[in-house]
Amino acid sequence: QFSTMLRVQTHEYSNKLNTIGGLIQIGSYEEALDLIMVENSGYQELIAFLMRIVPDPIIAGLILGKYDVAKERKIDLIIDNESSLLQVPSKLPRSKLVTILGNILENAFDAASRNKAQAPQVTLSFTDMGEDIIFEIEDSGVGMSDAAIKDIFTFGRTTKRAMGHGIGMFLVKNCLDQVDGTLSITRAKTGGTIMTVYIPK
Repeated sequence: QFSTMLRVQTHEYSNKLNTIGGLIQIGSYEEALDLIMVENSGYQELIAFLMRIVPDPIIAGLILGKYDVAKERKIDLIIDNESSLLQVPSKLPRSKLVTILGNILENAFDAASRNKAQAPQVTLSFTDMGEDIIFEIEDSGVGMSDAAIKDIFTFGRTTKRAMGHGIGMFLVKNCLDQVDGTLSITRAKTGGTIMTVYIPK
């Protein structure tokens, strides 16, 4: 997970630095400064927002990393501004949360990207207000068949054509079992898929 985040961030910043360097070389100093200010401002706002609603650095780092992945893949990742994750128990293994949320978000990105009928979009919301920690991930894909939902946790089963897939949701199930969590899958009004994770505190 962390190596992927670093690779994406390095690639993204390399593109921005190349553009800024090119603007400076052709004498467009004002445009270069504007680009620097826009990039820095937007990213700092996101970091400040995440630090406010997700004080846990590992979970916040995961979400920030996935935001970068979505940006590189031209996917609009929307983080519900009503979300809040302020009381995550210390006994809850962060590595399990990273595996669960990380893999479900990756699946949502893939589903949204495969639907060519609309711009890819994934919405993430979460709360710990009640007795459970709840994550809800909605994608703009074409939805899942009943058969696909039934087999979603089976090792090696995947809707993707490329090799090496079909492992992520199997790992999600293992981690959910270890933290007594559950996952519900429903169809969104837009036709995509909503995955909701419930993890007792």
